[in-house]
Amino acid sequence: MEEVWKDIKGYEGLYQVSNIGNVKSLYRIDEYYIHGVLYKRPRKEKMLAQQKNHGYKRVSLCKKAKQKWFFVHRLGAEAFLPNPNNLPQVNHKDENKENNFIWVNEDGSVDFEKSNLEWCTEDYNKNYGTMKKRLSVIHKNRKDLSKPVYCTELEQTFPSIKEASRQTNIKFASIQRCAAGKQMHTIKDGKTFTWKYV
Repeated sequence: MEEVWKDIKGYEGLYQVSNIGNVKSLYRIDEYYIHGVLYKRPRKEKMLAQQKNHGYKRVSLCKKAKQKWFFVHRLGAEAFLPNPNNLPQVNHKDENKENNFIWVNEDGSVDFEKSNLEWCTEDYNKNYGTMKKRLSVIHKNRKDLSKPVYCTELEQTFPSIKEASRQTNIKFASIQRCAAGKQMHTIKDGKTFTWKYV
């Protein structure tokens, strides 16, 4: 299947997004004034680098000297997927946040069954696939942060990692890793401290 490009809404003639999740800036000549003198600078077409934000790919677009970040999956959905019911969110069917693939047929129509992106409601997105299971794991980990922890060397129990960190001036993350068994001990002023959940 051939890669298909479409203009990004609001950035027509400046940027395009493809059905496989690439984003590029288009060839253009920028015009700007310095001390009343008009300057022209040609800009070559180029692929934009993508960064990750909470697992999602995003790109920075610029217009009239204003820079703004956009998620690639949303740009792709807005360019290729009709949204007659004005649904607010975009779902990744395979739950892979980096897979922004949309199947475009030779006649330009979209095959929704073969595409990985779909418009959806917030509730649908929250409850989709393994989301509930992943959220329960996150919630469990957060609960662990408020569990009491015991420091062997100080022979003291603290009501939470946060409180232990505040009283001992040892980094929160270090105590957490130690209590979870991910590191042996924490070090402060050359002394070692071991931690465990109570």
